[in-house]
Formats: sequence, structure tokens, C-alpha cells
Amino acid sequence: MTAAFASHPFDLAIATGVLPALLCSPPGSRPPWATALLLPGSGPIDHDGNAPGAPLGIQLALAEALAVAGMASVRFDRRGVADDQDWKDATFSDNYADARQAWLAMAADPRVDTQKMVLIGHSEGALHATQLAADGALRPAPCATVLLAGSAQLGRDVLLRQARLIGRSSQPDEGQSQAAHAAAILEQAEEAQRQIRATSTNVADVSGVPINAGWLRQFLDYNPKPDLLEVRGPMLAITGDKDLQVDPDDLTTMAEAVPGPCRTLRPADLTHLLRHDPTPPTLADYPRQIAEPVDTEVIDTVCQWLTGLVVKAP
Repeated sequence: MTAAFASHPFDLAIATGVLPALLCSPPGSRPPWATALLLPGSGPIDHDGNAPGAPLGIQLALAEALAVAGMASVRFDRRGVADDQDWKDATFSDNYADARQAWLAMAADPRVDTQKMVLIGHSEGALHATQLAADGALRPAPCATVLLAGSAQLGRDVLLRQARLIGRSSQPDEGQSQAAHAAAILEQAEEAQRQIRATSTNVADVSGVPINAGWLRQFLDYNPKPDLLEVRGPMLAITGDKDLQVDPDDLTTMAEAVPGPCRTLRPADLTHLLRHDPTPPTLADYPRQIAEPVDTEVIDTVCQWLTGLVVKAP
């Protein structure tokens, strides 16, 4: 499918320099195009959606499928991927600022149809898509928003839920009960949050490991619910029933909070990586999932929804 679109350089100027980016156009059509901004999950993610040791390829899969469906897309390298910055130095608000700047750069590009600009975010990217869709000062406003594995609760609660599920699904040490193992994992997560809150720099050592402490401090206190209440335009939200990172029950909160139309889907065996896992969910299965392609049903659902709502709209 990679020959289905043309890729054009789209350097993205941000506060600290320039991030490499690509504008991918649909074949056999002339600009201006309906265009999606593709926002990735957390960490040092490149424009294809890959991180060291985790080639997820989510943004590449979306770009390819959208091109076939007649929609262009813009995707970019996160800070610390192709520049001389440390990705751990970027905060949650820095990542949002970069996403906002990418939106404004798209709007200023004559190849982009400003009446047909949409947001598609995965994981952390879904949170920034929510923020952008709720930003009443943003022009143009998005005509549609897609949240893939997004959240609707405080970041601190998201991380504690992760710890509970990891404790229940991972193997205890020899001689340790599952209940004791789960309690220890949760206690470690709570202690980590206390240590993170005690830091004051963007990068700090916690338990002897340098982490993105500034990002985490902001994420712990970010609540998407107020932004969901201000979202402009229709929304599609997809979270798998076997997502260990975010709660699929948040789909109900999203549907109740968003003022406009909100379609939600909860695929039975879908994980946070947008892959299928027919077994009880566990992080130990992630290496196998990464070797598999992104779920085609999710990609097709996104493309079909946007085709009817945006691409073929007058």
C-alpha cells in the first residue's frame, strides 16, 4: 500500500527548532485536500509511530489507509527523535504546544482544505486531540476528531489502574501469592507518584533512573473531562476491551460529555497497541503484538467514518 500516496516534506517549526514532518497526499487528486493531523502516543515516537524497540507503525498505517480513502495527512517526529534534544525534557504541555503548532502550520498550507481538517490521536495523542478540539481560540476548528485508546480520567488514576492490572496479570515471584504481588506493584506505583511529585525539573532521577518527570507531573494532574465537555464537532472514540493502559469504560464518559455526536466502539480483543490478543491481556504479550500489523478493522472504521463525514462532504 506504500505506493498509494506521495510524501512531501513538511518541516514543522516549534519553539525549540524544527521537527521533521511529512504531508502525505492521496493519489490521483489535486489539492487542496481534506487533511488529518496524526498525533502519536507518549515517548520518543517518530513520524511513522515507532519508538526504539517498539515499531508500532500506527501513524504510518493511518497515513496509508487515509490516502487510499482520499484524505491527506500530516505526521511528525516528536522532540528528541531527529534533533539534538532529550525527549525526556519535553513536558505534556510541550507536546500539546507542538501539536497545536502543527495544526496551525497545516492551516497555513495551501495544499490543505481548511474546511476539512481533522484530528486523529492515539494514547497521549488522543489527549492532545481532545485539548485541540476543545480550544475555542483555535482556527480553523476541527471538523471531526478521532480518539484511539484515549482516556477520560485523571492521569494519576490512569497510572494506578495500569498498576492494578499489571499486578493481576503478571507472574509473582516464587513463593509469593498473586494478591501479595499485586499489592506490591500498586504500592510501588503509589510511591513512584510521590517521588515524581517531589521533583522540580523536567528530567529527574527516580529510584536511580532518569525519567521524564516534568511530563509525568503534568500528566498526573491532567483531567480530560473538562476538555471533553468543550469538544467542537463530531467525535469517534475507539478503545479495546483488553486495553491495559486506559479504561475502556471511559468511552461511556466520552459519549456523555461530548456536546456533539459521539460514536464509540469497544472491540472485544483489541489492546492499547491496536492489535488483537485472544488471551487474557498481559504486557508480556506486547512483543508478539508489535510484530503483527495494526488492526485493519480499526483503520477501516476510522477511514469509513471520515470518508462519509469529511472527504465526501460538499
